[in-house]
Amino acid sequence: MATGSKKVTRAGGLLVYRVVNGTFEYLFLRATSASKHWTPPKGHVDPGEDERIAAIRETEEEAGLTQDALKFDDTFEQTVSYNCNGDPNRPKTVKWWLAELVDSSAQVVISHEHDSFKWLPLEEAVTIAAFDEMSPLLRSAEQFLQSKRS
Repeated sequence: MATGSKKVTRAGGLLVYRVVNGTFEYLFLRATSASKHWTPPKGHVDPGEDERIAAIRETEEEAGLTQDALKFDDTFEQTVSYNCNGDPNRPKTVKWWLAELVDSSAQVVISHEHDSFKWLPLEEAVTIAAFDEMSPLLRSAEQFLQSKRS
């Protein structure tokens, strides 16, 4: 996929959530890189993968959560597009899915790429999210989850 002559970097991610006292909480990881930014688990698509497979693989690699610990909702899928580090020569797309942590015994085990994690309700997640593109994604996910309760 390319935009003009620029190759678009493709990535996949999971908005992993759990329900605590009726509130949806989203998993955020803090990068060990100099920026120390917070994001849900996500990563680049490797050769032979699609975005969904990359999202599952990255969630296991970055947060230690296996596919068996999660319940996927394939009816929620959103693609976020932006320029890496604001550089218009580095366009990127990330496809996101929702996945509920359903195995209460599963523990988040972060990789060397991260130094901490947090489970955050919507407004705290929006505040801590490193990238502006995350806010509409999180609000859309929350609205989707709330609508499923009705």
